[in-house]
Amino acid sequence: MEWNPAQYGKFSDARRQPLLDLLALIGQPRGVRAIDLGCGPGNLTRELADHLPESDVVGIDSSPEMLAAAEAVVRPGLRFEQRSIQDVCAETGPGYDLVFSNAALQWVPDHARLVPALWQRVNPGGQLAVQLPANDFNSMRVIFADVAGWTHELASLDISAYAQLLFTVGARDITVFEKVYPHVLPNADAVLEWARGTALLPYLERLPPA
Repeated sequence: MEWNPAQYGKFSDARRQPLLDLLALIGQPRGVRAIDLGCGPGNLTRELADHLPESDVVGIDSSPEMLAAAEAVVRPGLRFEQRSIQDVCAETGPGYDLVFSNAALQWVPDHARLVPALWQRVNPGGQLAVQLPANDFNSMRVIFADVAGWTHELASLDISAYAQLLFTVGARDITVFEKVYPHVLPNADAVLEWARGTALLPYLERLPPA
């Protein structure tokens, strides 16, 4: 899919709220090696790096458009690379003290394999911290599928499945929770504008240019 950083950034404040909840779960460790999977335009990765003093943080994304926008926030201790999440899973080099992802893993298939693969990239005593949407019953997505006659399936599992997967791979102090983030929008056009940044992309790319 072709991502548009400007469109994605129109609702940056709303996209930031789940990040704050995720940061609260990881504490504020110093001097860690961290990776942000699916970093997008980098603004939230910058907040992650600011939250981790004296740390080495790399954001990865497969979109060159998003990474071009992320260049604006590069600084010592914060860099970006064009790689896929699957590339990280296949790595055999040094692991990470924090494997982090905010609203990206839903685009990657087969979470029953993905979660254990990501856990293998976590150093002993480290953390896996992930936020992803559970939008299967979101009325906006239901309407898109009804109009299109086709459903773009997200890879997200039932929330209890993630708790079981983490326990099975040996994770401890597991926190798994679901939360609703209300976005109060004035009308249907505003809902469509929100969706054009993410959820509508798989539908738009199937349409002819006209």
